Parts: sequence; structure tokens; C-alpha cells
Amino acid sequence: MAGIVKSGQSVTAVFVTSSPATGAATSADSTPSGTLYVNGTANAASVTVTNVTTGRYKAAVTLPSLSAGDVVDLHVAATVGGVAGAGIVWSAIGDTQRISDSVAQTGDNYARIGAAGVGLTAVGDTSGTTTLLSRLSATRAGYLDNLSGGAVALSSSLTSAAADITTILGRVTAAVATATGLSAAQADLTTLLSRITGLLQTKAEADTAHGLLATAASVAALNNLSSAQAQAAAAAALTAYDPPTHAEMTAELATADDATLAAIAALNNLSSADAQAAAQAALVAYDAATGADVANVDLSPVQTVVDAIKAKTDNLPSDPADQSQVEAAITAAQGALAILIGALNDIAGSDVWAAMDDASADKLADHVLRRSWANAAASANGDTLDFRSLLGAVAKLVNRIEIVGSTLTVYENDDTTALGTQTLASDPAADPVTGATTN
Repeated sequence: MAGIVKSGQSVTAVFVTSSPATGAATSADSTPSGTLYVNGTANAASVTVTNVTTGRYKAAVTLPSLSAGDVVDLHVAATVGGVAGAGIVWSAIGDTQRISDSVAQTGDNYARIGAAGVGLTAVGDTSGTTTLLSRLSATRAGYLDNLSGGAVALSSSLTSAAADITTILGRVTAAVATATGLSAAQADLTTLLSRITGLLQTKAEADTAHGLLATAASVAALNNLSSAQAQAAAAAALTAYDPPTHAEMTAELATADDATLAAIAALNNLSSADAQAAAQAALVAYDAATGADVANVDLSPVQTVVDAIKAKTDNLPSDPADQSQVEAAITAAQGALAILIGALNDIAGSDVWAAMDDASADKLADHVLRRSWANAAASANGDTLDFRSLLGAVAKLVNRIEIVGSTLTVYENDDTTALGTQTLASDPAADPVTGATTN
């Protein structure tokens, strides 16, 4: 429930829509519709629904005429991702006015005592109440115990009760002979008990009355509290608190400063002997390892590592070659390599062909014939790829060609990139070519 509402009040409720699949905030397929219900019946009040952000809307409506106790509900229907849904997004109880519409109950007009409604400031002399309380002794309080419903137990009532008792005793005596007399005596006893109960009042009720009188006196005293009395009470509270004075705080700070300055002065006046004593105390507290402690250290893990290194160095020759010998060997190898390269450069082409046998020649020819056009075109060897080359001629045989008008276009192996073009000449009077046969 949203609380208490009244006729003509403007109400705005925020609601959200979410994806049926993921639960994430998602806007509806179209603007949701809203209906106001009063006591379960749809009302004609216009509900305006507005999109605030993704998956968030607000519904606004002006409430119709309502009676106290009417139940008001705001119903919204929406379709998200093709799934329709509906629900109540706001509810309240109708009343003729809201609590905030009430006039603040302040002042003497709202503080009334008694059926006549006298104000607190017109209570009158409260000292009389105090005097009454002081005179209400235990004995007088006992008198109040004999009050019945606020009425004094009169002597005439007690006389009537005594007469009833006498009558009952007489009837009890006569009841021994007749059952009718016994029944009448029983009824008389019941009547007597009810009258005695009405004449008596408990001590607890008297104490309650006494407490109410004391409370009224206290309230009157607070209403009559003067400005001087309030200031006196505040002064008494401050006196009881006893905060430090400015002089006390200054003295405490001065004492603390003196102690700090004394400590600094002691450090400035530190002698050589004091410094050595402090250093000696620090060494004692440090407790450095002794020679015996070092001798007892387990060095076996270190020895294991040393032995492993020694095992490798033992395999070195007793007289390894020095750096000059190594450099000489490298120079000799470089010289031999240079002679070999020179001999290869001096080989003539005829020598290569003369040295090539038939199997090697066939292998070379096979590689040339079977090499793909794409690999040959992508190779970095030879001249730049050009249409006027043997590879360009091969492209015209194996790649895509296209004739548009008098232009023949030859493409690379992707059949998209143009490699080159040729201009064609035609003669309508020439004989058409219908085939070609190898002789």
C-alpha cells in the first residue's frame, strides 16, 4: 500500500518491464496501457503512461471522487518480446483528507482538561493541588478505598445493607423448614454481595487517582516555567559538567611541551659513553652468531653443489687451446671457403650443361612445365611480372579471358585482376574459323 490518498489527488507510479528470456530491463513492444480500479471495479479516470528510459515507465492519473475506506489500485498491461503480462503497480486507501492536510494541534486550544475543556494555562492555582497531595495521608487514602464509582459510601447505604443482612439471617433460620425460604435466602445473599462490591473500591484505584493528580501538577509546573528558571537549570547543568577552563588547558599544554623539550635536550647532550652504552645494549639485544654457532652450521647442501661443479670442470683438458689458436683455425677455414666460392664462380654454363645428365634435365623440365602460374607470378626471381613475357603468354592460355567490343582482356590466376589487354581486328567477309587440328 502507498498510504492514504484523497479525491482529486495526482498520483504518479514508476514501473519497469523486462525481457521474459533474460530478465534484463527491456522496453515494451508498444506503450503499456493503464487502468485505475476502485474497490475492484475499473474506473474511467485517464491513466497516462510515459517511457522514461529503457525498460522504465511512469503512469500518472488524477484520482476520482473517493469515499473513506475505498481501495484504489493502478493496473498496467504490457507486451515485451511478444509475451503479454499485467499487474498492479500501485495501491492505496482512500480517505476524505490526508494526515498532512490536518491542522497542527498546537497551542492552548488543544491542551484541555476536564469535560468543560479548560486550557492548561487556565488551570488556576496549582499550589492548591500540591497542598492537597501533602495532606493526603495513609489514613485519608484508606477513606478513598471506600469510594464506589466515585460516590461516597453513605451511612444510609450501610444501614440498608445491615437491614438486608438481618432479613437474610431470619430467612435462613426459617429456611430449615421450607425449600422456598432457602431459595429466597440464596437470592438475598447474591443481592447483598453485589451491593457490598459496589460500595468498595480497591487501594490500587486510589493510588491511580493519586498519580493522576501528581501528573497534572507536574504538567502545570512545566507550562508555568519562566525564562529565568530555564536559564538557572542550564547553568546548573554546566556547573555539574565542569569543563576545563582556558587557563587549565594552557597549563596542561605547557607541561606537555616542557616534557617534550626536556627529551630533546637529553638527546642533544648525549655523551660518547652514553652512545657506546646504547650501542652495546643494542648488540646484546641483537644476539649475533658466535664462532661456535657458525661451526655448527650444516654446509652439506652447499657441498653438494660444489661437487656437481667440480665433476664438470674435471672433464676439461689439462692444456686447453688458447684464444690465438682458435682465431688461427677460423682464419684458415675462411680462406678455404673463399677458394671454393671462387671456383664455383669460374664454372661456365657449358660446363653445367655438360655435367647435367638426362635424368637431371628431365627433372628440371618437369618442374618448369608443372609449376603453377600463381607460384611463378609470386616469385621474387626474374623480371617484374609483365604481360609481354612467356608467363603472360601462358596466362592467355590458362587464365580467364574476356572480349568486350574490340578489346581482349587477360586476367591473372584469380580471374579478377587484369594482367593485360589486346585490341582485336575483325573482318566480316573473312571465313569463320570452325576448328583446329594438329598435323
